[in-house]
Amino acid sequence: MFSWLFDRWSQTKAFTPEELTVLRILLPTDSKSADLLFNQAKHAPVVQRRVTNHGYECSIPYVMGDTFLIEADSRIDSPEIHLPTEAGDTLIFQTSILPGGFLSGLSVKRADGRPWRQGEWLQICHQQSLRVSPGWIPLQLSKDEIRSAWSELRLWCGASISPKQNRIRSLFRPAARASAELIRQCESRLDVAFPDEYQEFVQITNGFQLEDQCVLGLADVEFFDGNRDWLVISPYLDETIVAMDCRRDSPPNTCWRIAGDGPTKPLGTLKQHVCTLLEGEVQT
Repeated sequence: MFSWLFDRWSQTKAFTPEELTVLRILLPTDSKSADLLFNQAKHAPVVQRRVTNHGYECSIPYVMGDTFLIEADSRIDSPEIHLPTEAGDTLIFQTSILPGGFLSGLSVKRADGRPWRQGEWLQICHQQSLRVSPGWIPLQLSKDEIRSAWSELRLWCGASISPKQNRIRSLFRPAARASAELIRQCESRLDVAFPDEYQEFVQITNGFQLEDQCVLGLADVEFFDGNRDWLVISPYLDETIVAMDCRRDSPPNTCWRIAGDGPTKPLGTLKQHVCTLLEGEVQT
């Protein structure tokens, strides 16, 4: 009997109504991407649970088809929210988007650090007014928006039409345009003034993925190993990077390939680097 109770708690066919209520707060209704993610939870074929030190996690091990997936290339954690329970405790909730656009599920922990008992179910006080901004969820672009970003970026960098173009365009994954305010916020975070071409680039697409190559957007761009001379814009699987040269005496918008021992090859301007990627010429 105790084994049956343990199995019933550790694996169920659905999230509880309380868990779905929390997920709906974390995934607000005014976002199409949030609706898709919420439906992954609502229609999950099975839900797995495990007790952690001070709470528990419920996860979605798989989804049926790709109808509810969104575009996401890396893990993104939601903000944490604090909710009171009917017993007077406070619980902390968080969810995540996994690479490939999968919803992880829901993590729950006690704010006071007390342990969670196996088989204990969630009973929260409903918080109708609590709302989380959907800004943490990646925006999903329509096919028309993707085509527009491709055309505008190709014109911006001067990429020519090549026999590889149809295949390259089918692999092109842009992001929503960055606003001037978002650029200012990132400049403030890094304490840097971005080169003109990078500002122009993110206002067309705030980064893009092209198979195993990319140009980073504002959320991911960083200095190379803390060296403020080099702003990383394209990491590669072979442990080299492409970085923009931020040294005062360097020509503006210049990019270099950098290996572990420092700059190894000049690649021209950012426009030229993007042009090379869009034309399908892998840089070596």
